[in-house]
Formats: sequence, C-alpha cells, structure tokens
Amino acid sequence: KEVDQIMDTLVESLHEYFNLNLCVVSLYDWPNQEFTKSKTAGLDEPPSPAIESAEEIAVPKEEEPRVLNLGERLLVACAEDMKNEKKVFLTRDQIREKLSEQGMEMPPDCMSATLVPLIHAGKFKAALCMVSGDRSAPFPEKDMHMVADLADRVAVVVSHAELFQQVERQAVTDPMTGLFNRRYFQEQFSKEIDRFQRFGHPFSYIIVDLDYLKKINDTLGHHFGDIAIKHIANVLKRSVRDVDVVARFGGEEFVVLLPETDLQNARMVAERICSAIRAKEVEGIGTITASLGLATFPKDAEDKDKLQELADQALYLAKHRGRNQVCSVSEDLMPSLKDGQPPSSVAQQPEKAQTKAESEVAQAKLQETAATVDLDLVAEKGILGVVAQIVKGVDEKDAYGNERSPRAYTIASRIAQALRLSKEHAEIVSLSAVFNNLGKLGVPEEILKKNGPLSENERDVIKRVPALGAKLLEPARMLVKIGAVIEAAHENWDGSGYPKGLKGEEIPLESRIIALVETYVAMTSDRPYRKALSKAEAIRQIQDESGKRFDPRLVKFLISILQKES
Repeated sequence: KEVDQIMDTLVESLHEYFNLNLCVVSLYDWPNQEFTKSKTAGLDEPPSPAIESAEEIAVPKEEEPRVLNLGERLLVACAEDMKNEKKVFLTRDQIREKLSEQGMEMPPDCMSATLVPLIHAGKFKAALCMVSGDRSAPFPEKDMHMVADLADRVAVVVSHAELFQQVERQAVTDPMTGLFNRRYFQEQFSKEIDRFQRFGHPFSYIIVDLDYLKKINDTLGHHFGDIAIKHIANVLKRSVRDVDVVARFGGEEFVVLLPETDLQNARMVAERICSAIRAKEVEGIGTITASLGLATFPKDAEDKDKLQELADQALYLAKHRGRNQVCSVSEDLMPSLKDGQPPSSVAQQPEKAQTKAESEVAQAKLQETAATVDLDLVAEKGILGVVAQIVKGVDEKDAYGNERSPRAYTIASRIAQALRLSKEHAEIVSLSAVFNNLGKLGVPEEILKKNGPLSENERDVIKRVPALGAKLLEPARMLVKIGAVIEAAHENWDGSGYPKGLKGEEIPLESRIIALVETYVAMTSDRPYRKALSKAEAIRQIQDESGKRFDPRLVKFLISILQKES
C-alpha cells in the first residue's frame, strides 16, 4: 500500500543525486494500454481543482484532461520500447523530434533524457524518465546499474501493491458490475452518519430497483437480465460524483449515497438517473426502466435502519404508482400515508404462483384479508404489520389459534441470540419463524384440518407451501430475505427434504433454525389429528432426528434453551 511513498522517494532521490531538471515515474495500466498515476520531482505540481459548492453537486462536471509534463510525454512517445524492456537514451535533437510529434515545443534547459522500464516477473509495471539540463552523454555504467537496481526494487513494491489492491477491491466490489458491494456500502453509510454528528452536514440515500427483471429473465433469459443490470450500473457510474458511493445491494437493487446533499439536489440526481436509464435502448431488450426511492438524513429519519426502511417504502410507492419514477419520503411517501394509501400492498397479486390454482386461491385469500386491513396499522408498522395480520389468520385457519406465532418467534429469537447472530440477522430468523406458514394461504382448509393421513395429491399440495410462501413475499423487498429462508425451511440435514433436496451446510442457517422451531411448536400444540405432545416427548423425538432432519448443533442449542426455560 506504500507505492505512492516509494515512488515519491525514488524521483526525489534521483533528482537530487544526479542534479536533474526533471524526474518522473509513471505507472502503466496494461488493460487500457496507457500510463496513469505519475510522481514528479523538479516541476511544480498543478493546482488542485476547486471543491464543488452545494449548488453544483447535483450535476457532475466533465473533467478536463490533465496536461502532461515533459517526462510524461517522453514516456508516452517511447511506450513500446518500455514495454519491450528496453532502456532508452534520447539526445536533445531526439527529444525535440518526440515532442514535435505531440505538438509541444522544446524547452530550453533540456540536453538529454534517460528512460528506464520498471519490470517485475517479466511484466512491465512502470517507467522512469530522468531529464538532464547539463548532460549530453549517457550516464556511466555504474550509475545505470544503481538506477536499474532501484527500478527493480520499486517494481516489486508496485507489483505487490497491485496485488493487494486487487484483493482489497474484490473484497468490497460486486464482480458482475464492478460497483461496491453491500458490506462496503453499509460501512460508508455508518461513516457518513458519524460525519454528520461531527459537522452537521445532511446527506441523501437513493435506492434503485430495475423494473420487470423477472419478466426479462423469463422471456429472454438470465443473460439478458444480467445485461440490464449492467446497463443500470453503468448509468449510475456516469451520473454521480467521485465522492458519492454507488453499490449493488443484491439482485436488481442498487443504492447511492450522496454526501453533503440535501433533498432538492438529491431529487435532481435521482431524476437524472431515472431518465438516463430509460434514455438509451439496451441491445436485445429495448427500453428498460427503474423505480427509485429517496430519503434524506436527518430530515426523514435520524437512524440508519429507519432511513433505509423509509427509502425502501418510497421505492415501492414508485412501483405502486406505475414504476419508472422517483418517490421521496418527505414529498411522496408521508403524504400518501396520511391519505391512507400504503406504499405497497400484500393484497397485490404475486407475479407468478407455483400453479394457477394456488395463485387464484392465494390471491382470493389475500384480497379477503386486505378488506379488513387496519390502515393505521399500515402507517405505524408498514408492510410487516399487514403480513403479521395475515399470518394471524393463517394460524387460526391451520388450527393453531393465537399461540403459534408468538411461541415460534420467541424460540427462534433465543436460538439466534445463543448463536450470537447480529441484531438484523436474528430479526430475520425470528420473522421467518412467524411467516413460515404464509404459503398455507394457497392450501384448502379441509386439507389443513384433515383428521387423518393425507393422500399423495394432498401431500404434493403441502410440499408447495414453502415456495408459495416465498413467492407471496417477493413483492415486499423488505421481506425478500425472509422469503428465501421460508423456501428452504423444509429441507433436511441429510438431504431428504424439499423442494430442492439441499443437504447440510447447503441449507441456510436461518432455514435450519426455522425447521427446528416449527417442528417443536407443532409437536407441543394440539393438532386436528392428535393432542399436543409433552415437552419431554417432543425433545426426545427431535433428538432422534438429530443429524437426519435437523442440524445436530442447533438441536443442542434448542434443548439447552428449553431446559433453561424450565
């Protein structure tokens, strides 16, 4: 990571030792076939660009190309020799010829130039240019040996720095788009909040979601879905400043962090992004669009999680209003909630259920439930409140009464805490336990309450519950993680479960917890076909299935928690 310091030391030392007029070292970028970062001794550095004002940040400026100095121009002119590992000595006449080809006049105090490539492991990493004002002949051989030795050492440092940067970059970037990943973005988000606490500067947060990605994947194939995602990533890169942070949050979802940016300027940025995405047709797909949600800190919320949640709701208000638009928390979301119009509704039909019959049953049940949804509950707790109300109805339909969800939530939460999961991770596990039966909306009540063995066809209906539950949660981006957990909650540790036959660690940890919790709660509850088992009997049966249906490690955690509860 010390490559800048090493390059500075190299040019300053050589400049002083040989009494040079100018000494330059430039890194070479092989993919783009050009010299990039340079370090110079002997010339004044150009002044730093002025800092943009608050009014200018909404429109990024086109950067003017930097004027190359004499040494950099000579390195460009002799790039092919450098790549072929050749040292080059240029007389005054040769320097004049090289410069004239680039439209530059010959400076008066320039007698000769010596160019040395920096090579490591057979790869050209950088080049050194030493310009002398009083030497017309090449340097003595012993001096060139010293220069070559220094060049080799610096080349090693540059090579190691490149490797370190590559590993570091891979750790914080999304491989498909080259944008930052979720982890890095969250770190920068927290730093921006810290900056606000020190300096009081507001910042804004934009969430971008590609419209109709599922339709593109289903009709054209996932390859074209990837092309659409890359198109949005490229638009985002071009639409923001260097100080802004753009990341891929997952799937078709992107986020943008705009430091020191108020709502008005952030809205301009968001509208420009939305317009740029649809402005250019994507080859093989046509015009694509995106929906955007916008929130500003601390105007909309003074907590990171709350700000992201509100931006997410603003995004789904944009989806609800027809997509291809921007909705902000203060200008759009809050007024809609006051008017009794929730940003997104579980009552909307899922994009695609497992079968037509299941989709029709689930949609009818959702519409029936939506008719009694408490809008005050929606305004207070958002979509979680709506889904919780629906889950309560599912539990009653499934002959559990009101006890299943609270018990499942509590036990799952305790296991998550015992595993020392993060607060967010533990909440996903706990909510997954509550929503695990949501797919039973698509199962006829006579099957759920049947007092006896199920037929083969009826068992097939039950086996589609996890996938249907996940589909019902797909429109709710806040709950998409829970949907993935529910889908795998009936997989078994030994690979004998469904729907995908996952095995061991292939099954998400959250799903393994939910499978264990759901089984224990079901065993210790009255069912239409049997009475509740005692805690001791339930534990015995779960122990018998340890290593078969259940993760043995989690079984130990559950038993420990139940024993402490006693």
